[in-house]
Amino acid sequence: MSTAGIGVRALVTSGIWKPLRIEAWNKVRIADFAIRQRDVSREVAHLDAEVEIEAASAGPAKVSVQYSDQGKPVTETATVSVHAGRNVIDLPIEIRQPKLWFPAGYGEQPLYEFTAQAGAGVQPAEQRKVKAGLRSIVLHRELDKWGRSFELVVNGIPVFAKGADVIPFDSFPNRVTTADYRRILQSARDANMNMIRHWAAAITRRTSSTQSAMSWASWSGRTSCSATTGSRAPMLSS
Repeated sequence: MSTAGIGVRALVTSGIWKPLRIEAWNKVRIADFAIRQRDVSREVAHLDAEVEIEAASAGPAKVSVQYSDQGKPVTETATVSVHAGRNVIDLPIEIRQPKLWFPAGYGEQPLYEFTAQAGAGVQPAEQRKVKAGLRSIVLHRELDKWGRSFELVVNGIPVFAKGADVIPFDSFPNRVTTADYRRILQSARDANMNMIRHWAAAITRRTSSTQSAMSWASWSGRTSCSATTGSRAPMLSS
């Protein structure tokens, strides 16, 4: 097969290039954990703690999510019946007067930490942690004399988005370190940017790029390979 015109694409790492590990578990394990923000305002934040559980067999399981609200620990718990295989459990969370996350130049960037636990019988509870900045993001597309507006509104405040496109840092992704991500994000923050667009073909580390972006007060969005970002607002990954 001819590789003429492919250029650096012929150099993309193939085979096993990320760390390998063996995970041993019994009865149930947490396969994934995410915080979904249904609606957020200065008065109250309504969230869904989505816990994906993998079960070895059908039976009861206990799922809980812990977080801190106004400095006080809060635990939401549910006893559920799971079937063998994948189970998705949603625990509703309400936080009154939440500390809102803002992009750079518009406010502070407080992050809430959520801890999910899941267990069955006498099995020790497995644990998974995530962090999230609570905010509402709305894309306003109002009719005007030029066509339609394209305005991002964060926590009720129209935001002037300033940012750059992130493309692959290296033809060999395994050579890219967490320090490289932090250096690039810091340089964007120092240049007064508040948005980072992930090129769709770029490989990024979830904990390195998105968590750092939240701390550095920028959105982290992903778009297709087309020249436009489409009609969806770039959302901060949580």
